[in-house]
Amino acid sequence: MKRDHRWYAFSLIELTAVLAVVAILAAIGLYAGATAQSTARDEQRKAISAKIVSNIDAFFRDNGFYPSHQYDVAWTSNQLTIGPRTIPLTGALSYSNTTTNATVTRYFYQSASVGYVLCVGRESGGWIRTGFANINCP
Repeated sequence: MKRDHRWYAFSLIELTAVLAVVAILAAIGLYAGATAQSTARDEQRKAISAKIVSNIDAFFRDNGFYPSHQYDVAWTSNQLTIGPRTIPLTGALSYSNTTTNATVTRYFYQSASVGYVLCVGRESGGWIRTGFANINCP
């Protein structure tokens, strides 16, 4: 009795097609993951900016004027101090004020005699602006 010993295998074209499909799916997954992380960091910065605005308003209620960006506001790489209040800037990536221009600006605060502006940089570009002074974001 004779057995048939044929070996069946995938052709080079079939293997190439499967590899192309896998590569495309991997690229889509990596892009979606990076976009989701960027969006999450932007949302985190928006939440932090709400805390900052709340503390700026509390400073105004306590003192009758908005905190000066030169004297009443102190930035460090991981926290912001407004008068006696300290706000942690977890995940801030970088910071800015009028005297130090960081390479990647994420937070910008400028006060004026009639108000203030707080700008929070988005990773996708542009600024989230709060406040009511006639000051532009950088």
